[in-house]
Parts: sequence; C-alpha cells; structure tokens
Amino acid sequence: MKSSFKQLNLFEAELTHTSPETIVLPKGYKGLAAFHKYWGKKPIESLAFIIENLTKKGDIVLDPFLGSGLVAREAAIRKRRFIGIDINPIAIELSNLLIALPSPNLLKEAIHELEISVKSQIYKTYLLEDGKFATHYLWNGNKLNSVWHLSRKRNEGDKRLPTNSDYQLLKEFEAYQPQIPRPIKFFQNSRINTNDSLTLKDLFTGRALYNIDLLLDAIHKQPDTIKSALLLSLTSASGQMSNMVFAITGRGKTKSQPTNKIEVGSWVIGYWRPTLHFEINVWNCFIKRANSLLKSIEQDEFEKNYQVSKRLEDVIYNKTEVAIIQGDNRKILNNCPDGTISLILTDHCGAN
Repeated sequence: MKSSFKQLNLFEAELTHTSPETIVLPKGYKGLAAFHKYWGKKPIESLAFIIENLTKKGDIVLDPFLGSGLVAREAAIRKRRFIGIDINPIAIELSNLLIALPSPNLLKEAIHELEISVKSQIYKTYLLEDGKFATHYLWNGNKLNSVWHLSRKRNEGDKRLPTNSDYQLLKEFEAYQPQIPRPIKFFQNSRINTNDSLTLKDLFTGRALYNIDLLLDAIHKQPDTIKSALLLSLTSASGQMSNMVFAITGRGKTKSQPTNKIEVGSWVIGYWRPTLHFEINVWNCFIKRANSLLKSIEQDEFEKNYQVSKRLEDVIYNKTEVAIIQGDNRKILNNCPDGTISLILTDHCGAN
C-alpha cells in the first residue's frame, strides 16, 4: 500500500498544465490542430496529459503511426525527445510543419505573391456575363442547377439560374487533363467509397483541375523554406474544391419546420460523391486555408523550431531531439535498442 502511494506521488510531481478536466471537456480542434483533416485524430488534451504523466523531460516518445503529427508537436512542446514514423508522405510533411513552423512574415509574403500571380487567372474561369465572379455552382449530378456570387450589399451569396455564358465557360474546361499531379490509381474500397474505375475527373470538374494546376505551378516557384506550408494549404483545401462538397437541404429551426433553403456543406474524409453538390471557387478555398495557417502560426506560443533528423539513431544518441522518418516502422524499429523508448503513443485509429 505504501509503495503504491509513493508511486502515485511520483506521477503527481510530473504534472504540468494539462488537467483531467480538459480531457473530459476538450476545446476541440483549433489553430494548428485543425489545419489539416486526417483519419483518427484525437483531442490534443488527452495526448498532452498522457505525455506529461507517463514521461519526463528528455524521455523518448515514439509514434509509429504519425498520422496528423499532433503527437510529435505535443511531445516536442513538453521537451521530450521524439521519434515519429509513417509510410504516408503527407503525414511526414504535416509533422515536419508542426515541428518547424515557417516564418509568418515569409508565409504572408508568399501568399501575397500568389495573389498577384494567379488569383486573377483563376477568377477569370468563374467570370459571369455581368462582370461578377461566381463563388459557388450548385450541381445535381451532371446538371448545373444554379450559380452563386457574392453580393456587395450583404455577406451572402446571390443565386440565379445558369445562362448560356455559364455553359460556354464550363465547356472550355471539360476536356482539361491535369498537368502536374501524378497519375492516380484508385482501388476498390467500399469503406471510403472508391473503386478501380475512378479518375480525377470523377472527383473534380475540369475547371477545378485547371485552377489547381495554376496554383501548383505558382507554389513550386516559391522558396523551399515556404513551399511545403503552401502545398499543405492546397491539399487541406482540395477536398472543398472537389465534387464531394455536400449541399445541405431541409435544415429548419425544428424538425417540424423544414425549409427549402440550400446551404453549403463541406467535404468529409473519404470519396463520397453526393448527387446534390457544390463546385466552389478554387482560389477562395485555397486562400481561406492559407490565411488560417498564417493566423495559427502568428498566434502560436510554441516558439522553438527543431532541427529534424531522418534517422532514429540521432535521437537515441542525443544528436537531435526529433526524428521524422518515412517508411515501414517494422523495419525501421529493428534498429532501436531495447529499453530506449519511454512511451509509445499514436493518434492514428488505423494503427494495429
């Protein structure tokens, strides 16, 4: 009994600022934690509480399924050494971003340069015959139902039926084939609603693919120090640029008071292609995510950026504090000596 009481005191001495109450009532995904969608993210409060109570400063935390990169960030903030592994290159990019955030001034400058170089080109593809620009197109299957544009009088969209001008503009991009993205091969998976006959043209309009290419080309001209943040802003917004954005219908104040109002939903993880869906202005989607990242970096209290290694040995032998490694963790961890890892923690639901 006495020894267990001492052990409890040891754990209490390690507590920092994460209380059990925050686990029960987490704040939800905000700031950097909300930047990018990823399967199986867990509330950061629970991750922080586990790290604080089961490790001490300088201990090594391992995440063999990096996923969103949140474990990497929470461990580094608490001055734990960290090793993260994932087979998915997006997980590697996200984790590197969260560990070594770009300069907000450089990011702001890059966003401004993109606005100058490509915004007008993208907006031309949404030009309406009255000189305004479309923000949304409502589709019912392959049929264009309505065109929305932003009203100058109020902060909401005006809606109208499509015109010949709208159809002619669409036709210009019908046959467009993406230039920059690598060829994508889909496979049969009912869990995420994919099959091996899918192509990018099933997920995006030709106009959206054209505009994504414009953005990609402009982003790749940016310095390497800022390029990854911009590419992740684009990928985090790409779902909202697709044909997978639900149109919300029939949502009234109560179930007994339905409404005919149609609202813009959002892309959810997976490849679900609703019949009634939106096509959204690509630039508007991108700039919203890029500015959201910029704001999160400006508000971030975690000031230190770590030199990140690609070798777990560098962390084990105290050459660096963080290692982010792409590959099969079963092979990589063969090089990890017994007894060096203090905590294995992952926020990825696919881990097994």
